[in-house]
This record gives sequence, C-alpha cells and structure tokens, in this order.
Amino acid sequence: MVGAIALDTGIGWIGGKILNKWKADEYVDFTFSLGLAVGGYIIADHFLHVSGVVTTLFTAMLIITKHKEISTGARKQFHKYWDCLGFITNSVCSSLLALLCLRWKKLKVSALHYSLL
Repeated sequence: MVGAIALDTGIGWIGGKILNKWKADEYVDFTFSLGLAVGGYIIADHFLHVSGVVTTLFTAMLIITKHKEISTGARKQFHKYWDCLGFITNSVCSSLLALLCLRWKKLKVSALHYSLL
C-alpha cells in the first residue's frame, strides 16, 4: 500500500505539473489524464507488484488537485466517458448473467441453486 501511494504521488504530481504548463484543449487533457491513470496501473500492478487500483485512484485525485484549470469541456468529456463505460459494463454483466440463468435452466437446476445465485 505504501509503495502504491508513493508511486501515485509521483505520477499525479508530475502529471498535474505537466498539464498546468501544457495549455492544450480538453481532448488532450482527457487523453493525457487517462494515459497517466492506465500507465500508473500497469507500472504498479505488473512491474512493482503493488496495488494498481490504489495507484489509479490516488493518481486521479492528485491530478485533479494539481491541475486546477481543467476546462468544463474536459470535465464533460470525463463524465461522458465514465458514464458510457459504466453503461457498457452493466450491459455486459447483465447479458452474462442472463446467459448463465438460461444455461442453468437448460440443465434443469433446482430453484435452490437459483436462489444461491
């Protein structure tokens, strides 16, 4: 946990400083921030073997803290992206659950097994 917090502090602080100096449009801000979060996760999880989720969370919090001039366009991009990703994830999970229930019905599993699901 300490390693993840140390890594994300560095990534978030450097990323926020870069975004403050780099005056770009909202698409570049959004892409750079998303790249930092994904890159931090990969570095933490695969190379340093610390929590990638904690690293991503703290990186996002530090970018927001250090890069205070995120335009409203970039904020709207963030919200649209996460709303769309949440919708797709919920749709896939619901579809997989429905397929699982259909398969169980085909195998004639009892009602007790359905209740455990």
